[in-house]
Amino acid sequence: MSYLGEDKSLDAVGARDVSPDGNTLTLKDGDKAPDLYAIKDQSTISKLDLDGHKIESALNYDLKRTASFQPIEPQVPTASLQNTYWKLLKLGDTPVVMQKQQREPHFVLRSQEHRVGGSGGCNRLMGGYELEGSNLAFTQMASTMMACSDVWSPNRHFSPRWQR
Repeated sequence: MSYLGEDKSLDAVGARDVSPDGNTLTLKDGDKAPDLYAIKDQSTISKLDLDGHKIESALNYDLKRTASFQPIEPQVPTASLQNTYWKLLKLGDTPVVMQKQQREPHFVLRSQEHRVGGSGGCNRLMGGYELEGSNLAFTQMASTMMACSDVWSPNRHFSPRWQR
């Protein structure tokens, strides 16, 4: 992002996701709230509010693709297993499909407390962990037990695949 009239800019590095219907682009930068955009056409997106609604303003929130751009220098991934937001991509061989208003299945290993916290998509999960070399063990795990509809169940055997 570059600010007009000011000599400062900001680069954000994270993950992107397009909704299954192809109408919304989500940009995620670490633990910050995701940025949501409506996809208008192949060259225009429009910023949405935190709830995914059009922003009612006299300001123009449309972003247009340019003919050329200055790419950000390639960065070597610096993701650490700890203090990194990990989201569930697949349950076994099945891709995880998010339902409307569903939390993203994720976890974060907090190195200071040796605690893990996250969400299975509906219920929160928490517990401890031990990390020795390349071995990770979860201890004293617990979760809430809310009634969840239209959410996949993490209670069956699976081999999760996580991505930063």
